[in-house]
Amino acid sequence: YLVEKYRQGRDAEIRPCVGASYCIDRIYRGGDALCIHNVATGREAYIPQVITPTSGPVRRVVVVGGGPGGMEAARISAERGHDVVLLDAGATLGGQVLMASAVGWRRDLVGITRWLSDRLTALGVDVRSNVYAEAEDVLDLNPDVVILATGGIPNMDLVEGGNLAVSAWDILSRA
Repeated sequence: YLVEKYRQGRDAEIRPCVGASYCIDRIYRGGDALCIHNVATGREAYIPQVITPTSGPVRRVVVVGGGPGGMEAARISAERGHDVVLLDAGATLGGQVLMASAVGWRRDLVGITRWLSDRLTALGVDVRSNVYAEAEDVLDLNPDVVILATGGIPNMDLVEGGNLAVSAWDILSRA
């Protein structure tokens, strides 16, 4: 797929390696080479690398959450030919990947959100940042499909003594 995209002048569609080493770790442990940035890698038999456009009606898809999961859902929906609006509470797309990439040795992880953001722009996805989406905000967009990809937050209360601990999330976000 890489060579074909390059040959067709579609190199902007090629996902960059983000140095997560997940693929190599899996190989060393006797598993298949999978990728945190491209879920289809190593799973081509049942997850297509090439997205098939819809043969049905174009739908209005509203994605709530601009982390990598929400961005990927918006990308796939747009690749299929749907009208996509992505709502994110943050000023910048990327979710918790942005926090993880703040650590020096993991800075290349930001390539995930950069690539997805570039693809959303190229596909004409309507990205709305700084929108803490309430039900009315979503319903006002007259969606046919709503995808909630709002991520999660650590719950330190689940662990005895959690009130004495600090989560990695707090450290990385400098809360």
